[in-house]
Formats: sequence, structure tokens, C-alpha cells
Amino acid sequence: MSFSLKYPRVVLKIGPRLLYEFLFIAKDAKNPSKKSLLKRYHRLRYLVLRLNKDFRIDPYIEGYSKVRELEEKGITFLLVSNHLSDYDPLFSLSLLTSPISFVAKEETKKFPFIGKAIASVDGLFLPRSDLRASLGIMKTLEERLRSGFSNYLIYPEGTRNKDFENSACLPFHPGSFKSAMRANVVLLPMALYGTFRVLKPSPNDKRIPVEAAFLDPIFPKDYEGKNTEEVASFVQKEIEKKVLSFK
Repeated sequence: MSFSLKYPRVVLKIGPRLLYEFLFIAKDAKNPSKKSLLKRYHRLRYLVLRLNKDFRIDPYIEGYSKVRELEEKGITFLLVSNHLSDYDPLFSLSLLTSPISFVAKEETKKFPFIGKAIASVDGLFLPRSDLRASLGIMKTLEERLRSGFSNYLIYPEGTRNKDFENSACLPFHPGSFKSAMRANVVLLPMALYGTFRVLKPSPNDKRIPVEAAFLDPIFPKDYEGKNTEEVASFVQKEIEKKVLSFK
């Protein structure tokens, strides 16, 4: 019988803690202005690190010094990643000590835990069926990046790549880069692989390898004179090459 042992273990080990922390995260999502972003972020990150441990995730990270250098220098950036799993935002958050928030599709807001988690750190939810509202959200992203309000992560594919065995990435939407390029902030590509295993039922209790690589940052001077289509194409090719190396 195919039955994943990790779910009962996670429920038993972290269930009470998850419920306790979730109450605070839900409050933070509802009234984010009552606490600093740093405090909200650290509470959420602490919980995610515990989840990583209890899900038996083994992270293998390349290029970590690249993101650490940006963090230490206080340089605002837009993290750009491929998308494989609903767990992607949480895993990515666990890698960064400085606050990072997310641009997610509006449907994510309805997810019981992940939706609240993203909202608790000032996430932006994109209503893809409403063009005017979507443009407004991207304008807010531009303003927040320009002001250094927070770093953000975006998935240019727009949805999870469910055919990851045959395709390294889905096509990147050029519009995903517009806010960062208008705000003249750094683009930081990240390649991700293995997160699809985290929430997938399995007949054993093996450890779960998850690979991530921070690629070379793209500074404003590097994309000066280029349009969003050119930048999107370049970033996609770089991420695809790295994802293929993980397989």
C-alpha cells in the first residue's frame, strides 16, 4: 500500500506548533502593520525551517554567496525563479535571512497555510483575470522595489511546471520583469529542482533532496537598453541550463 510516513510524523511532531504559530501568522496576515516586517518574517521563517526539517528535506544550495552579498550590502533585488511546487515560496523563504516577499497568483490566497504565510509578509496577489487590477499590483511592486520596502520573488512562468520531467521551464512572461526594470533594481535568477517531491505522497520515509542555485545577479547596467522580452529570454535560458544540470 502506498502511504507516506512523513505526513503522520509531521502532524505528530509539528502539528501543535504549526497550529500555535499559524494563529500568529494569520493575525499578521490580517493586520500586518501591527508588527515590523522583520518580526513577521523571522516568525514565519522559523516555522518554515522546522517544516523543512520535519519533511526531511536536504537542501543543496549553490551560489549562496551571491545572495548573501546583496543582503549584506542592503541591495534591493527581485528574485526570479522557476516554479515546480506549492512549497516553492516557503522553501525559498527558508534560504534568505533578510525579508523577502512574493508575487503570487490570486488563487494562492485561498490556500489555508501558504496563502496566509505570503500575506503575512506583505505578499502581492495577482488577479490574472482582471487586467486593470493586475497592472495596479505590478505598479505597487515597482514602487516597493524602488523604495527598498522589501525584496520580492516572482515566478515568470505564471504557474507550476507540472511537466518538469520533459520541460525544464515553461515560457517566461516578459511582463514579470517590467516592475524591477522600471525600478532599476537587481534581478537575481534562481534555479530550483526537487520541491515537487516535498508534498508528494511516497511509500517510504526517505530524505528529500532539493537543489537550488543562485545565479549571477543582473544589475541595472546589464539590462540597460534591453527590453523585457530580451531579458526574460536570457534569464529563462540561464535557469533552464541550471535546472537541467540538476536532473
